[in-house]
Amino acid sequence: MFTKTSSGLLILFAFISSCESCREDIIKIKEICDETPSTAYLLPVRSLDYDKLGSKYLVGTSQVVHACEDHFGLAMESGQELTAALAEINRIEGCKLQFTSVRDPHYSKATLFPATPVANYFDYVNNDPSAEPGTIPCHSDGSIACGDWVINTCRYDGSGWSGSNLTTHWVISANSYCYDHYSSSTSDDHPYKHGILHEFAHAFGMEHTSSWDADDLPYISTMEGNLHYLSALDAAYLRYRYPEAMNPHRNYVAGSVSRFLKSDGSYEKLVFWDNNPQSLYADASGELKDCSTQNDPEFFVSWFNTGDLDGDSKICGVNRIYLRESGTTGSEGITLLIWKIATMPYLSQDQWRGTIHAEKTEISKIDFSKTYDLVFQVNAWKTMEELTDTDNELSYPISLYSGSCH
Repeated sequence: MFTKTSSGLLILFAFISSCESCREDIIKIKEICDETPSTAYLLPVRSLDYDKLGSKYLVGTSQVVHACEDHFGLAMESGQELTAALAEINRIEGCKLQFTSVRDPHYSKATLFPATPVANYFDYVNNDPSAEPGTIPCHSDGSIACGDWVINTCRYDGSGWSGSNLTTHWVISANSYCYDHYSSSTSDDHPYKHGILHEFAHAFGMEHTSSWDADDLPYISTMEGNLHYLSALDAAYLRYRYPEAMNPHRNYVAGSVSRFLKSDGSYEKLVFWDNNPQSLYADASGELKDCSTQNDPEFFVSWFNTGDLDGDSKICGVNRIYLRESGTTGSEGITLLIWKIATMPYLSQDQWRGTIHAEKTEISKIDFSKTYDLVFQVNAWKTMEELTDTDNELSYPISLYSGSCH
Protein backbone atom coordinates (compact mmCIF):
# COMPACT_ATOMS: atom_id res chain seq x y z
CA MET A 1 0.00 0.00 0.00
CA PHE A 2 0.93 3.66 -0.18
CA THR A 3 1.20 5.61 3.06
CA LYS A 4 2.61 8.98 4.12
CA THR A 5 5.62 9.52 6.35
CA SER A 6 5.74 12.45 8.76
CA SER A 7 7.49 14.48 6.09
CA GLY A 8 4.64 13.90 3.68
CA LEU A 9 6.65 11.65 1.38
CA LEU A 10 5.00 8.64 -0.17
CA ILE A 11 6.60 5.29 0.43
CA LEU A 12 5.72 2.34 -1.75
CA PHE A 13 5.45 -0.98 0.08
CA ALA A 14 3.65 -2.95 -2.61
CA PHE A 15 5.80 -4.23 -5.42
CA ILE A 16 4.20 -5.72 -8.49
CA SER A 17 6.57 -7.95 -10.44
CA SER A 18 4.11 -9.66 -12.78
CA CYS A 19 4.34 -7.16 -15.65
CA GLU A 20 6.56 -4.35 -16.87
CA SER A 21 3.60 -2.01 -17.48
CA CYS A 22 2.63 -2.42 -13.82
CA ARG A 23 6.02 -1.03 -12.73
CA GLU A 24 5.57 1.90 -15.09
CA ASP A 25 2.14 2.60 -13.63
CA ILE A 26 3.51 2.51 -10.08
CA ILE A 27 5.87 5.33 -11.03
CA LYS A 28 2.90 7.30 -12.37
CA ILE A 29 0.93 6.61 -9.19
CA LYS A 30 3.76 8.00 -7.07
CA GLU A 31 3.70 11.15 -9.16
CA ILE A 32 -0.04 11.76 -8.73
CA CYS A 33 -0.32 10.91 -5.03
CA ASP A 34 0.59 14.45 -3.97
CA GLU A 35 -2.23 15.90 -6.09
CA THR A 36 -5.46 17.12 -4.48
CA PRO A 37 -8.28 14.80 -5.60
CA SER A 38 -11.60 16.17 -6.76
CA THR A 39 -14.57 16.00 -4.39
CA ALA A 40 -17.03 17.48 -6.90
CA TYR A 41 -19.15 14.33 -7.02
CA LEU A 42 -18.30 12.75 -3.66
CA LEU A 43 -21.56 12.13 -1.80
CA PRO A 44 -22.03 10.40 1.57
CA VAL A 45 -25.33 8.50 1.78
CA ARG A 46 -27.05 10.07 4.77
CA SER A 47 -30.50 10.89 6.23
CA LEU A 48 -32.45 8.68 3.86
CA ASP A 49 -36.26 8.60 3.83
CA TYR A 50 -36.53 4.84 4.08
CA ASP A 51 -40.31 4.76 3.93
CA LYS A 52 -40.28 6.49 0.57
CA LEU A 53 -37.43 4.32 -0.64
CA GLY A 54 -39.71 1.37 0.11
CA SER A 55 -41.97 0.42 3.01
CA LYS A 56 -43.29 -2.97 1.76
CA TYR A 57 -40.30 -4.96 2.90
CA LEU A 58 -40.26 -8.70 3.47
CA VAL A 59 -41.71 -10.65 6.36
CA GLY A 60 -38.86 -13.03 7.19
CA THR A 61 -35.17 -12.89 6.36
CA SER A 62 -34.76 -16.40 4.93
CA GLN A 63 -36.27 -16.29 1.46
CA VAL A 64 -36.54 -19.23 -0.95
CA VAL A 65 -37.20 -18.62 -4.63
CA HIS A 66 -38.50 -21.39 -6.89
CA ALA A 67 -36.94 -20.90 -10.32
CA CYS A 68 -37.84 -22.64 -13.55
CA GLU A 69 -35.25 -25.33 -14.30
CA ASP A 70 -36.29 -25.43 -17.95
CA HIS A 71 -35.31 -21.80 -18.50
CA PHE A 72 -33.04 -20.94 -15.55
CA GLY A 73 -31.28 -24.20 -14.76
CA LEU A 74 -28.18 -23.98 -12.60
CA ALA A 75 -25.86 -24.90 -15.49
CA MET A 76 -27.50 -22.51 -17.95
CA GLU A 77 -26.10 -19.01 -18.53
CA SER A 78 -29.51 -17.59 -17.63
CA GLY A 79 -29.51 -19.57 -14.38
CA GLN A 80 -26.02 -18.36 -13.55
CA GLU A 81 -27.21 -14.76 -13.93
CA LEU A 82 -29.94 -15.47 -11.37
CA THR A 83 -27.42 -17.12 -9.05
CA ALA A 84 -25.08 -14.11 -9.36
CA ALA A 85 -27.89 -11.68 -8.51
CA LEU A 86 -28.82 -13.63 -5.38
CA ALA A 87 -25.16 -13.82 -4.32
CA GLU A 88 -24.86 -10.05 -4.74
CA ILE A 89 -27.64 -9.51 -2.18
CA ASN A 90 -26.48 -12.25 0.17
CA ARG A 91 -22.96 -10.83 0.43
CA ILE A 92 -24.01 -7.46 1.90
CA GLU A 93 -22.48 -7.22 5.36
CA GLY A 94 -24.80 -6.09 8.15
CA CYS A 95 -27.88 -7.47 6.37
CA LYS A 96 -29.62 -10.57 7.73
CA LEU A 97 -31.66 -11.14 4.56
CA GLN A 98 -30.58 -14.26 2.64
CA PHE A 99 -31.94 -15.77 -0.58
CA THR A 100 -31.68 -19.40 -1.65
CA SER A 101 -33.07 -20.99 -4.79
CA VAL A 102 -34.52 -24.32 -5.86
CA ARG A 103 -35.32 -25.48 -9.38
CA ASP A 104 -38.63 -26.96 -10.57
CA PRO A 105 -40.25 -27.56 -13.98
CA HIS A 106 -41.87 -24.60 -15.74
CA TYR A 107 -44.76 -23.15 -13.75
CA SER A 108 -48.29 -22.34 -14.90
CA LYS A 109 -49.89 -19.00 -14.12
CA ALA A 110 -52.21 -20.79 -11.71
CA THR A 111 -49.16 -22.01 -9.76
CA LEU A 112 -47.44 -18.64 -9.82
CA PHE A 113 -50.42 -16.53 -8.83
CA PRO A 114 -52.86 -18.43 -6.60
CA ALA A 115 -55.35 -16.55 -4.46
CA THR A 116 -53.30 -17.44 -1.39
CA PRO A 117 -49.64 -18.03 -2.33
CA VAL A 118 -47.35 -20.28 -0.33
CA ALA A 119 -44.08 -19.82 -2.25
CA ASN A 120 -41.99 -17.30 -4.22
CA TYR A 121 -41.22 -17.77 -7.91
CA PHE A 122 -38.99 -16.66 -10.79
CA ASP A 123 -40.04 -17.64 -14.31
CA TYR A 124 -41.18 -16.56 -17.74
CA VAL A 125 -44.91 -15.89 -18.11
CA ASN A 126 -47.09 -15.91 -21.23
CA ASN A 127 -49.78 -13.36 -20.47
CA ASP A 128 -51.84 -14.09 -23.57
CA PRO A 129 -54.97 -15.84 -22.16
CA SER A 130 -55.56 -17.60 -25.47
CA ALA A 131 -52.11 -19.21 -25.20
CA GLU A 132 -52.08 -19.91 -21.46
CA PRO A 133 -55.10 -19.70 -19.14
CA GLY A 134 -54.88 -17.78 -15.94
CA THR A 135 -54.28 -14.20 -14.88
CA ILE A 136 -51.40 -12.09 -13.58
CA PRO A 137 -52.65 -9.93 -10.71
CA CYS A 138 -50.21 -7.13 -11.58
CA HIS A 139 -51.12 -6.94 -15.29
CA SER A 140 -54.33 -6.97 -17.24
CA ASP A 141 -54.96 -10.11 -19.30
CA GLY A 142 -53.49 -9.86 -22.78
CA SER A 143 -50.84 -7.33 -21.80
CA ILE A 144 -47.90 -8.77 -23.73
CA ALA A 145 -46.32 -5.68 -25.35
CA CYS A 146 -42.72 -5.14 -24.29
CA GLY A 147 -43.50 -1.42 -24.17
CA ASP A 148 -45.88 -2.19 -21.30
CA TRP A 149 -43.68 -4.57 -19.32
CA VAL A 150 -40.60 -6.73 -19.77
CA ILE A 151 -39.95 -8.13 -16.29
CA ASN A 152 -42.03 -7.46 -13.20
CA THR A 153 -42.25 -8.17 -9.48
CA CYS A 154 -45.69 -8.85 -8.03
CA ARG A 155 -45.96 -8.75 -4.22
CA TYR A 156 -48.51 -10.38 -1.92
CA ASP A 157 -49.08 -8.79 1.48
CA GLY A 158 -50.96 -11.57 3.30
CA SER A 159 -54.39 -10.43 2.19
CA GLY A 160 -54.01 -9.67 -1.50
CA TRP A 161 -51.68 -9.05 -4.42
CA SER A 162 -50.25 -5.53 -4.72
CA GLY A 163 -51.47 -4.70 -1.23
CA SER A 164 -50.15 -1.97 1.04
CA ASN A 165 -48.80 -4.13 3.89
CA LEU A 166 -45.49 -5.92 4.34
CA THR A 167 -44.67 -8.54 1.71
CA THR A 168 -45.19 -12.20 2.60
CA HIS A 169 -44.72 -13.69 -0.90
CA TRP A 170 -43.65 -12.46 -4.31
CA VAL A 171 -43.30 -13.51 -7.94
CA ILE A 172 -40.80 -12.18 -10.49
CA SER A 173 -42.16 -12.85 -13.97
CA ALA A 174 -40.42 -12.18 -17.28
CA ASN A 175 -42.60 -11.41 -20.30
CA SER A 176 -42.20 -14.40 -22.63
CA TYR A 177 -42.77 -12.16 -25.65
CA CYS A 178 -39.75 -9.99 -24.80
CA TYR A 179 -36.99 -12.62 -24.58
CA ASP A 180 -35.90 -14.96 -27.39
CA HIS A 181 -34.54 -17.26 -24.70
CA TYR A 182 -38.10 -18.28 -23.75
CA SER A 183 -38.43 -20.35 -26.95
CA SER A 184 -34.72 -20.94 -27.67
CA SER A 185 -32.59 -22.28 -24.84
CA THR A 186 -29.36 -21.32 -26.62
CA SER A 187 -30.29 -17.65 -27.01
CA ASP A 188 -28.47 -15.09 -24.88
CA ASP A 189 -31.53 -12.82 -24.93
CA HIS A 190 -32.56 -13.48 -21.32
CA PRO A 191 -32.66 -11.52 -18.05
CA TYR A 192 -29.20 -10.55 -16.84
CA LYS A 193 -27.85 -9.95 -13.35
CA HIS A 194 -28.44 -6.19 -13.30
CA GLY A 195 -32.09 -6.53 -14.35
CA ILE A 196 -32.70 -9.41 -11.95
CA LEU A 197 -31.13 -7.37 -9.12
CA HIS A 198 -33.59 -4.55 -9.81
CA GLU A 199 -36.54 -6.94 -9.50
CA PHE A 200 -35.24 -8.57 -6.33
CA ALA A 201 -34.87 -5.09 -4.87
CA HIS A 202 -38.62 -4.68 -5.47
CA ALA A 203 -39.11 -8.03 -3.73
CA PHE A 204 -37.15 -6.94 -0.66
CA GLY A 205 -39.05 -3.66 -0.52
CA MET A 206 -37.62 -0.90 -2.71
CA GLU A 207 -39.70 1.34 -4.98
CA HIS A 208 -38.90 3.19 -8.18
CA THR A 209 -37.23 6.59 -7.81
CA SER A 210 -40.50 8.33 -8.73
CA SER A 211 -41.63 7.47 -5.18
CA TRP A 212 -38.47 8.74 -3.48
CA ASP A 213 -37.96 11.91 -1.50
CA ALA A 214 -36.34 14.58 -3.65
CA ASP A 215 -33.31 14.72 -1.33
CA ASP A 216 -32.51 11.08 -2.13
CA LEU A 217 -32.57 11.40 -5.92
CA PRO A 218 -28.83 12.18 -6.28
CA TYR A 219 -27.98 8.69 -5.03
CA ILE A 220 -27.22 5.82 -7.40
CA SER A 221 -29.29 2.68 -6.89
CA THR A 222 -30.28 -0.57 -8.53
CA MET A 223 -33.76 0.96 -8.71
CA GLU A 224 -32.49 3.06 -11.62
CA GLY A 225 -31.56 -0.16 -13.43
CA ASN A 226 -28.33 -1.38 -15.09
CA LEU A 227 -26.37 -1.65 -11.84
CA HIS A 228 -24.02 -4.65 -11.84
CA TYR A 229 -23.15 -4.33 -8.13
CA LEU A 230 -25.36 -2.94 -5.38
CA SER A 231 -24.64 0.67 -4.44
CA ALA A 232 -24.01 2.40 -1.13
CA LEU A 233 -27.68 3.41 -0.96
CA ASP A 234 -28.81 -0.16 -1.67
CA ALA A 235 -26.55 -1.47 1.09
CA ALA A 236 -27.88 1.19 3.47
CA TYR A 237 -31.48 0.15 2.73
CA LEU A 238 -30.75 -3.54 3.30
CA ARG A 239 -29.00 -2.85 6.60
CA TYR A 240 -31.85 -0.62 7.77
CA ARG A 241 -34.63 -3.09 6.93
CA TYR A 242 -32.80 -6.31 7.82
CA PRO A 243 -30.17 -5.34 10.40
CA GLU A 244 -27.48 -7.73 11.58
CA ALA A 245 -24.21 -7.28 13.43
CA MET A 246 -21.19 -6.97 11.16
CA ASN A 247 -17.45 -6.66 11.33
CA PRO A 248 -16.25 -3.10 10.66
CA HIS A 249 -14.97 -2.84 7.11
CA ARG A 250 -14.50 -0.81 3.95
CA ASN A 251 -15.53 -2.08 0.54
CA TYR A 252 -14.83 -0.23 -2.70
CA VAL A 253 -17.16 -1.10 -5.57
CA ALA A 254 -17.13 -0.21 -9.27
CA GLY A 255 -20.42 1.36 -10.36
CA SER A 256 -21.96 0.65 -13.77
CA VAL A 257 -24.35 3.64 -13.58
CA SER A 258 -23.58 7.34 -13.19
CA ARG A 259 -26.02 10.15 -12.36
CA PHE A 260 -25.05 13.72 -13.14
CA LEU A 261 -27.17 16.73 -12.25
CA LYS A 262 -28.34 18.70 -15.29
CA SER A 263 -29.01 22.44 -15.48
CA ASP A 264 -32.78 21.87 -15.40
CA GLY A 265 -32.55 20.05 -12.05
CA SER A 266 -33.07 16.57 -13.49
CA TYR A 267 -30.45 13.83 -13.59
CA GLU A 268 -28.64 12.34 -16.55
CA LYS A 269 -28.31 8.57 -16.22
CA LEU A 270 -25.33 7.05 -18.03
CA VAL A 271 -24.60 3.32 -18.27
CA PHE A 272 -20.95 2.27 -18.26
CA TRP A 273 -21.08 -0.30 -21.07
CA ASP A 274 -23.66 1.54 -23.21
CA ASN A 275 -22.84 5.25 -23.06
CA ASN A 276 -19.05 5.27 -22.90
CA PRO A 277 -17.18 5.25 -26.25
CA GLN A 278 -17.59 2.01 -28.19
CA SER A 279 -14.92 2.53 -30.89
CA LEU A 280 -11.55 4.28 -30.74
CA TYR A 281 -8.80 4.83 -33.29
CA ALA A 282 -5.17 5.95 -33.25
CA ASP A 283 -4.82 8.85 -35.68
CA ALA A 284 -1.80 9.64 -37.88
CA SER A 285 -0.10 11.49 -35.03
CA GLY A 286 -0.50 8.55 -32.66
CA GLU A 287 -3.26 10.03 -30.54
CA LEU A 288 -6.34 8.07 -29.48
CA LYS A 289 -9.69 9.45 -30.71
CA ASP A 290 -13.36 8.55 -30.40
CA CYS A 291 -14.77 7.23 -33.68
CA SER A 292 -18.12 8.92 -33.08
CA THR A 293 -16.67 12.41 -32.49
CA GLN A 294 -13.11 12.32 -33.92
CA ASN A 295 -12.05 14.01 -30.67
CA ASP A 296 -10.40 12.86 -27.46
CA PRO A 297 -12.74 10.24 -25.95
CA GLU A 298 -14.96 11.29 -23.06
CA PHE A 299 -15.57 8.73 -20.34
CA PHE A 300 -17.51 8.57 -17.08
CA VAL A 301 -17.38 6.15 -14.13
CA SER A 302 -18.77 5.82 -10.62
CA TRP A 303 -17.72 3.93 -7.52
CA PHE A 304 -18.86 3.33 -3.94
CA ASN A 305 -17.66 2.58 -0.43
CA THR A 306 -20.37 0.20 0.81
CA GLY A 307 -18.62 -0.45 4.11
CA ASP A 308 -19.29 1.06 7.52
CA LEU A 309 -15.80 2.54 7.94
CA ASP A 310 -14.45 5.78 6.51
CA GLY A 311 -11.55 5.51 4.13
CA ASP A 312 -8.07 6.19 5.48
CA SER A 313 -6.98 9.69 4.50
CA LYS A 314 -3.32 8.66 4.85
CA ILE A 315 -3.69 6.18 1.99
CA CYS A 316 -3.35 7.23 -1.64
CA GLY A 317 -6.14 5.44 -3.48
CA VAL A 318 -6.21 5.41 -7.27
CA ASN A 319 -8.60 4.37 -10.03
CA ARG A 320 -7.63 3.28 -13.51
CA ILE A 321 -9.15 3.08 -16.99
CA TYR A 322 -7.22 0.83 -19.35
CA LEU A 323 -7.35 -1.51 -22.34
CA ARG A 324 -6.91 -5.23 -21.72
CA GLU A 325 -6.66 -7.99 -24.27
CA SER A 326 -9.99 -9.82 -24.53
CA GLY A 327 -10.13 -13.16 -22.79
CA THR A 328 -7.48 -12.22 -20.23
CA THR A 329 -7.72 -11.08 -16.62
CA GLY A 330 -5.59 -9.06 -14.25
CA SER A 331 -3.97 -5.64 -14.43
CA GLU A 332 -1.77 -6.19 -17.47
CA GLY A 333 -2.89 -3.68 -20.09
CA ILE A 334 -2.60 -0.31 -21.77
CA THR A 335 -3.31 2.56 -19.40
CA LEU A 336 -5.54 5.37 -20.60
CA LEU A 337 -5.94 7.17 -17.28
CA ILE A 338 -4.89 6.81 -13.65
CA TRP A 339 -6.07 9.30 -11.07
CA LYS A 340 -6.07 9.86 -7.33
CA ILE A 341 -9.49 9.59 -5.69
CA ALA A 342 -10.83 11.42 -2.67
CA THR A 343 -11.01 9.62 0.67
CA MET A 344 -14.45 8.03 0.82
CA PRO A 345 -16.55 8.16 3.99
CA TYR A 346 -18.53 5.09 5.00
CA LEU A 347 -21.53 4.44 2.74
CA SER A 348 -20.66 6.93 0.02
CA GLN A 349 -20.51 7.30 -3.75
CA ASP A 350 -18.23 9.19 -6.09
CA GLN A 351 -18.06 9.82 -9.83
CA TRP A 352 -15.74 11.12 -12.51
CA ARG A 353 -16.30 12.31 -16.07
CA GLY A 354 -13.94 13.93 -18.52
CA THR A 355 -11.93 13.58 -21.70
CA ILE A 356 -8.90 11.30 -21.79
CA HIS A 357 -5.76 12.33 -23.62
CA ALA A 358 -3.82 9.10 -23.37
CA GLU A 359 -0.04 9.12 -23.59
CA LYS A 360 1.36 8.18 -27.00
CA THR A 361 3.75 5.71 -25.41
CA GLU A 362 0.75 3.78 -24.14
CA ILE A 363 -1.17 3.98 -27.42
CA SER A 364 1.87 2.63 -29.27
CA LYS A 365 1.49 -0.63 -27.30
CA ILE A 366 -1.86 -1.45 -28.94
CA ASP A 367 -1.73 -4.49 -31.21
CA PHE A 368 -4.53 -3.76 -33.67
CA SER A 369 -4.64 -7.39 -34.77
CA LYS A 370 -6.02 -8.29 -31.32
CA THR A 371 -9.32 -7.54 -29.61
CA TYR A 372 -9.58 -5.56 -26.39
CA ASP A 373 -11.90 -4.73 -23.52
CA LEU A 374 -12.22 -1.31 -21.91
CA VAL A 375 -11.67 -1.82 -18.17
CA PHE A 376 -12.50 0.41 -15.22
CA GLN A 377 -10.77 -0.57 -12.00
CA VAL A 378 -11.41 1.03 -8.63
CA ASN A 379 -8.68 0.73 -5.98
CA ALA A 380 -6.11 -0.08 -8.62
CA TRP A 381 -3.07 -1.98 -7.32
CA LYS A 382 -4.99 -2.67 -4.08
CA THR A 383 -3.56 0.34 -2.26
CA MET A 384 -6.60 0.54 0.06
CA GLU A 385 -7.50 -2.29 2.41
CA GLU A 386 -11.04 -3.55 1.89
CA LEU A 387 -13.36 -6.50 2.45
CA THR A 388 -13.06 -7.92 -1.08
CA ASP A 389 -11.71 -6.89 -4.46
CA THR A 390 -14.07 -9.07 -6.53
CA ASP A 391 -16.29 -6.04 -7.20
CA ASN A 392 -13.50 -3.60 -8.14
CA GLU A 393 -13.78 -3.99 -11.90
CA LEU A 394 -16.13 -3.51 -14.85
CA SER A 395 -15.38 -4.02 -18.54
CA TYR A 396 -16.92 -4.16 -21.99
CA PRO A 397 -15.63 -5.01 -25.50
CA ILE A 398 -14.31 -2.00 -27.42
CA SER A 399 -13.32 -1.70 -31.09
CA LEU A 400 -9.86 -0.31 -31.85
CA TYR A 401 -8.60 0.87 -35.23
CA SER A 402 -5.35 2.19 -36.67
CA GLY A 403 -5.36 5.36 -38.78
CA SER A 404 -9.10 5.81 -39.01
CA CYS A 405 -12.35 4.08 -38.12
CA HIS A 406 -13.44 1.29 -40.48
